[in-house]
Amino acid sequence: AGSLVFVSGKLTEVEEPRNPGEFDSRQYYRCRHIYYMMNKGIVRRRSSFHSGYGQFLLDARERFEGILDQICGQEAGIFQAMVLGEKSNLDQEVKLRYQMAGIIHILAISGLHISLLGVGLYNLLKKAGLGIWPAGIFSLGVMLQYGIMTGGSVSTMRAVTMFLIAMGARITGRIYDMMTALSVTAMMILLESPAYLLDSGFLLSFGCVLGIGVAAEKICALAGAEKKWTKALVSSMALQLVTLPVMLKFFGEVSLAGFFLNLLVLPSVGFVLIGGMAALLLGI
Repeated sequence: AGSLVFVSGKLTEVEEPRNPGEFDSRQYYRCRHIYYMMNKGIVRRRSSFHSGYGQFLLDARERFEGILDQICGQEAGIFQAMVLGEKSNLDQEVKLRYQMAGIIHILAISGLHISLLGVGLYNLLKKAGLGIWPAGIFSLGVMLQYGIMTGGSVSTMRAVTMFLIAMGARITGRIYDMMTALSVTAMMILLESPAYLLDSGFLLSFGCVLGIGVAAEKICALAGAEKKWTKALVSSMALQLVTLPVMLKFFGEVSLAGFFLNLLVLPSVGFVLIGGMAALLLGI
């Protein structure tokens, strides 16, 4: 990690989609500041230095993958995706089932993961006797490194940045406003790479928060939903409605079963995530 290499080969631009609805590779790579592909590349020189800390995170991730592989057996791919953001080991048939069911999003590192782990760590440190500042700063540092280790996807960095703002507000005694944090996070991500504005992951990640933070609140007020179960039902409906145009635009299909399955699956995701983290700690 962090090595510099000098290579030679044949450069070609990333291809645009040739058919309507085809995956847009050029847009995907543009978000990641990649504009060309190289064929028949030959490494001419490489640097003698590298990032020791970056390599440490890579090695740690590989070790964690091995631990989950030993402990979880056939379900290792699902746990590796949920806990470490590593989807390459996920069985293709299982992945297809999650996609068709409309619940593939639970396998991505998102706000649920960051808030559950970050807030849990913060509360644990507070109970251990640390003050607000030490516990908050340590939690911030750990979650930032967790976001980097798990791949730094747009949904992960959105969740990590919003957690940093929320924890910063708690440390300094300020009020946390979710929509303000969402706006600041969007500006930071787009400042680094404006191409994310047309990225499906960016739109779905921010659309989910908008659905919960804005649409759900308005619909609950109009429908008079006050009970916990009715609010959960309305929130799921609002999330689906906000992300529906994005799903149709980028994927051309939407799962009708996903609306009902999300109501059943989402409450249990936290337990699965905690189980995966507990397996890692015990495995270490």
